[in-house]
Amino acid sequence: MPVISLCGYTLLAVAPVLAYIRLVKILENATDYSLQNTTRRALFLRTSREAKYKALQAVETFFWRTGDMLSAITVFVVASLGVGIGPMEALNIGLVLIWLLLAAAIGREHRRMPPAPDEEHA
Repeated sequence: MPVISLCGYTLLAVAPVLAYIRLVKILENATDYSLQNTTRRALFLRTSREAKYKALQAVETFFWRTGDMLSAITVFVVASLGVGIGPMEALNIGLVLIWLLLAAAIGREHRRMPPAPDEEHA
């Protein structure tokens, strides 16, 4: 997902064409629906049942909504400042690079985790 976003926002920074924006959003939404949701759930496979339900609730309520709110505030502030498409895409590219670093760190940590306690006897 971050690779698709990085390629898409780079394309939009170079050629801000409405057809490209549509294509990037279709790719992002399709990947989010199919792959990203599955990957997000797979991250919790190595946690205990109790931790899994608590963490999923926190992620899907507080953190997800906070991210939506911060995204809306960012767009509002950038639009209020009258910043053009180029700087906005540069901001998006920077955020996606941070996203890639976080995804790599989460992947490393996930591989180091032992199996969930309730999966050891299965």
